[in-house]
Amino acid sequence: EKVLTKQEREEEEMGNAMKALENRTLESKREMDIMAALDEMRTLKSRHSQKKGSAMKKLSNSALSG
Repeated sequence: EKVLTKQEREEEEMGNAMKALENRTLESKREMDIMAALDEMRTLKSRHSQKKGSAMKKLSNSALSG
C-alpha cells in the first residue's frame, strides 16, 4: 500500500467524495489501531510493575524474617 503525502491525498480526493471517505475511514482505523497498541503497552507495563513490586515485597519480607 502506497503512503501518500497530505498534498497527494488532497489532490486525489478532489472531486471524489468516495475516495475522501475511504481515506478518512482508513486514517481513523489506523488511529484506533495505534491507540489499542498504546493501551496494550500500558497494560503490560502496569502488570510488569505490579509483579516486580510483589517480588520485591516477598524478597524484603523473607530477608527480614530470615
